[in-house]
Amino acid sequence: MLLRSETVLDLGTLGGTFSAADALNASDQLVGVSSLKGDEVFHAFLWNGGMVDLGSLGGSYAEALAINNPGTVVGFSLLPGDGSQHAFRWSKGVLMDLHAPSLPASSAAIGMNNSGRIVGVASPMIEDVFDGNIAVLWDGDRVFDLNLLIAPRTGWQLYRAAAINDRGEIVGVGNHNGQIRAFLLTPQDGGA
Repeated sequence: MLLRSETVLDLGTLGGTFSAADALNASDQLVGVSSLKGDEVFHAFLWNGGMVDLGSLGGSYAEALAINNPGTVVGFSLLPGDGSQHAFRWSKGVLMDLHAPSLPASSAAIGMNNSGRIVGVASPMIEDVFDGNIAVLWDGDRVFDLNLLIAPRTGWQLYRAAAINDRGEIVGVGNHNGQIRAFLLTPQDGGA
């Protein structure tokens, strides 16, 4: 299907000069990142007919990367001081740090299904390289290294989980026998 439209809506900003939308749900709610006045601080936003500031975990940058149909938002935020970042979940006005002590220094929540299961990445430092990254799953209050949930000796090291559907299937990128490859991980129990 070829999209043809004469209507493009400017969503505005949170007071600065920059904004970018990253995801939307079936209710036309959008999420992303926007600069605040002065363009030195960037916060995650939710757009639902107007832009709502979701804040940050105290650092100068936070970005919302996914929103499910019930309106829960996930993403990441820099922390003040040490330069690390933590995954977050925003629901009903509350921004919650999802990072767990069992994870490496940094994390990001990238995708989420409608039952609230979240996938993403954890690493010593989040960068555009895969070394040290692990694909993770947040299920309720628990976080799992997906590498520990797959059969041993498969030849896979899962680096980043990017999306999860309502059946619990997860897609992302990993290393399979020395080659960078996309993966589809299907749960044995049938899903979420």
